[in-house]
Amino acid sequence: MSSARRLRRDDAVLQEWGRGVTRRVPLSEVPKCVINKVVERDGDGCAACSLMGLTPPADEPLELDHKQPLARGGDNHWTNLQFLCRSHNRGRSARPLDLVSLPAWLRRLARAGALVDHIRWCWHVGLDWEPTDPDVEAQLDALVGEEL
Repeated sequence: MSSARRLRRDDAVLQEWGRGVTRRVPLSEVPKCVINKVVERDGDGCAACSLMGLTPPADEPLELDHKQPLARGGDNHWTNLQFLCRSHNRGRSARPLDLVSLPAWLRRLARAGALVDHIRWCWHVGLDWEPTDPDVEAQLDALVGEEL
């Protein structure tokens, strides 16, 4: 198939796939062009952590999430999808996204004594680690203080 033909097909899929579909769809059934479009729009990490100025560790799985939950009338169209780390996705359920409470992976790293090393690693490789909310920063300071 030619590149131009594949692009036209992908554009058609992006326009229609998932629109009005309110059943859960396994990630394996989501077309690659839909996943790529979500990553192109939001980046390849957790959308919530990014908004909070945090970078989750590499072992924190990403999950496809519905911005408007299916239970509240959302659908599977790419405009309603985002990737969240497991901590944010599981903590959210059908509620609005909480950008003030710390994700579970932060507390897990702090309990393991690895939070400070993770923050240093993020700075070293140039990844986001600049909390955007004073409440989040205060909670982080408390966790780091417990570790030090």
